[in-house]
Amino acid sequence: MFASTADLDNVLAAERQLLGFLIHASSAADAARGITQRLKAYRFESLEHQVLFECVAGLITHQPGDIQSQLPAQLVRAGFPDFDLRRFLGVPKATAEQAEQLCTSLVRSASP
Repeated sequence: MFASTADLDNVLAAERQLLGFLIHASSAADAARGITQRLKAYRFESLEHQVLFECVAGLITHQPGDIQSQLPAQLVRAGFPDFDLRRFLGVPKATAEQAEQLCTSLVRSASP
């Protein structure tokens, strides 16, 4: 549970930025695969974020450029044909180091 709405908003923003990194991580494929492994036990605060993560995780072994092009079909197969990716494609791009820090922060915040 979050102390305030602002805390939840910050977590959701961090999740969006991290998902955006995973979608775009063409130059940091190894970092993206490592982050994906670390996030497998993390429960995203938004169902939309959880669904997107699971779809990205299913594609993470593909060539980095293929993830973005195959993601819409993966979302349709997951039962989300109307999923709007624009909010994740338009987030400021994180570096691999920033993404690692976001991942660590999210995983730590979810620990009991």
